[in-house]
Amino acid sequence: MKPSRIKPTAALVIPLLFICLWAAPVLGEDVVDSTKIVSFYEDVTWSEILAYAEYWQSNGVTVLEELPLFNTLIMKVPHGVSSRDLASDPRVETVEQDRKTITPQRVQSQSGSFIQPVDRLPHRHYPWGILRLYDQPYNPMNLTSRYRSARLPQEVKAAFNSAGTNRIRIAVFDTGAQFSHDSLYWSMKDGVNLLNAAVADQQSLPVGYNPPIDDNGHGTYVTGIIT
Repeated sequence: MKPSRIKPTAALVIPLLFICLWAAPVLGEDVVDSTKIVSFYEDVTWSEILAYAEYWQSNGVTVLEELPLFNTLIMKVPHGVSSRDLASDPRVETVEQDRKTITPQRVQSQSGSFIQPVDRLPHRHYPWGILRLYDQPYNPMNLTSRYRSARLPQEVKAAFNSAGTNRIRIAVFDTGAQFSHDSLYWSMKDGVNLLNAAVADQQSLPVGYNPPIDDNGHGTYVTGIIT
């Protein structure tokens, strides 16, 4: 005689489904406060993003940092607010957990440059950093726009008017500098390479002349800001 097989009834199945559907979001919740990186679509205005932040602040979320350039908020999120909750807004593109990263040793030890310079900017265009410094708008598609001297803030004009009256010497310790650059040539003095004494031999330079030739780009960038 075969043992009888118990058929599942609706009374047994429904509670089981209820438990599964209810438990999944809870298991995915953060059990402690966490830091989230909330990024918005490019067509979302910054005022909309601030409205989003204001709404969540009323729910216990804290805005740690605002990144208007990237349409992004760094938010401290309490237990009970999940990434799914934050991403339920159609204006939100991604929600990521903020985590520490460590640069691999092979990247730290590479000798080549990881900065890829562009051939040239559009005619009379300036990068976003300069335009923002001078309180001028820029095209978010390529992060450049025309520089308009007539739109300089009064504080910047006053600084320009007083510039050049006094000259001081500044020592820069960095990756070197591009001495042949048109905008830097007349401002820079001879430097010294403290790391690689073989540069002079590689560049067929006079004996004893070992300039800090920039093999990365960062030092030239910093020097350009100073001058």
